[in-house]
Amino acid sequence: MSTYLHNNLKVLRGMKGHSCDVVANAIGIRRSSLSGYENGAAEPNCSTLLAIGAYYRISLDVLLAQDLTTWPVSSIEELQRGY
Repeated sequence: MSTYLHNNLKVLRGMKGHSCDVVANAIGIRRSSLSGYENGAAEPNCSTLLAIGAYYRISLDVLLAQDLTTWPVSSIEELQRGY
């Protein structure tokens, strides 16, 4: 799917300061599933991707196709405010 997804999920969760359990519960998946997505061992289905995008207030094109590890936090926050 995306070479950036797993890293972007880690970046976004770190920005929120939430545990895997908190994020997984909020988007309606198991913690082990989220962990698999963050580690690149599994890929979410479309409905899960939509839930992730809504939770982090970020578009799927950015989530999948941009390397957020290279972005300043302020730029990510600005993008989320405009979501």
